[in-house]
Amino acid sequence: MSNMVYLHDQDKNGDIRVHSFNFPDGTRHIKFTAFSFDGELPESITLVATPKNNDDFMDILLASDALKRMGVQELHLVFPYVFGCRQDRVCVRGEPLSTRVYGNLINSCEFATVSIWDPHSDVISGLLNNCIVHPGIGTEVIDEHFLNKDNLVLICPDSGASKRVWSLSRKFQVPMVQCDKHRDMETGHILEFQVHGKMKEIQDKDLLIIDDCITNGGTFLGLKSVLMKLNPATVNLCVTHADHLTGLQNMCENFDTVFVSDSRDPWNWRPDNLTVIPIRV
Repeated sequence: MSNMVYLHDQDKNGDIRVHSFNFPDGTRHIKFTAFSFDGELPESITLVATPKNNDDFMDILLASDALKRMGVQELHLVFPYVFGCRQDRVCVRGEPLSTRVYGNLINSCEFATVSIWDPHSDVISGLLNNCIVHPGIGTEVIDEHFLNKDNLVLICPDSGASKRVWSLSRKFQVPMVQCDKHRDMETGHILEFQVHGKMKEIQDKDLLIIDDCITNGGTFLGLKSVLMKLNPATVNLCVTHADHLTGLQNMCENFDTVFVSDSRDPWNWRPDNLTVIPIRV
């Protein structure tokens, strides 16, 4: 039997309480109290983690140790957004390979399975032991929210998103337009956007930009400014993971519709053009 324990969403835990805090010296600590399980703890427990910062991430490691010391034999981890995922390569001398660092920490817990959603690249799943990869929200968004697929064009924002967008294009038999961005690797600033498509492919079409994550949305705004020169009917955005509310608000002010999952937050702020797709664990 597998029982869910939500590390960062106490309202879903019923009588299970997970108390986490920092000691005065800054050290993270966690304590489990008031379990609702009948009798002894079950042999198998699934931790659901939606950390927003490194303290929250540390909760995963501490919770794993605490539960094992309480006698839990098998631990599973549901970790929709993987910390360190964006630094999946070393671009300039002096940078770490953060994906490997965070992955090694997760692997040290020896989870039976680690379930992740729409990872930034295949590097992440390759570094995590016993990893189960779930797709992003693109399939549900296209299937349920774009009924007139004859007018739909999928927009791939850069080479890193090519695999996920191409698979959706093939699945739904809708065209895809590849785009690229050129970035200054020292500063991180985007220098130029390119759209590898002709006006006849985009004019009067409903465009859906698909990617894995968003912070402030500068990439998508820059890309939209180029796409608008080709006279589309609508420009829409679908991302699985959003870092914070400010970025989402910015996107909702600039795109016709925005789709995001609740992988990092329930997003209780819901304007009419924002649809939140739940991650099903």
